[in-house]
Amino acid sequence: MEAIYCGTLTSENGFIPTPEPVRLLTIAKKEQIELQNQVTRSERIPIDDVNQAVNIVFTSMRGIVKANLPVEAANQVFDEMRDVAKWLRQKYAEVQPKSGRPGAD
Repeated sequence: MEAIYCGTLTSENGFIPTPEPVRLLTIAKKEQIELQNQVTRSERIPIDDVNQAVNIVFTSMRGIVKANLPVEAANQVFDEMRDVAKWLRQKYAEVQPKSGRPGAD
């Protein structure tokens, strides 16, 4: 494990002591288990479910806005909706694993 761990803590011989990567792995596994437990206990909503709900809401709002507002007013609302969608994508990117795939890390 010392040969594959990329960290900053090194011993006198240049290798990472075995306890450090094991400790970090244990911490990462604990965090992963806690997050999964939160999802299981419905304390957190899975991000894919949130994305699906947001898409449904935005699609519904788009239809309502187009049907009831003049073009210029509708475009202003759509600009605001795009800003919100951009903000949501940024927040989504912040919580994604480093590899970009859910559950990959």
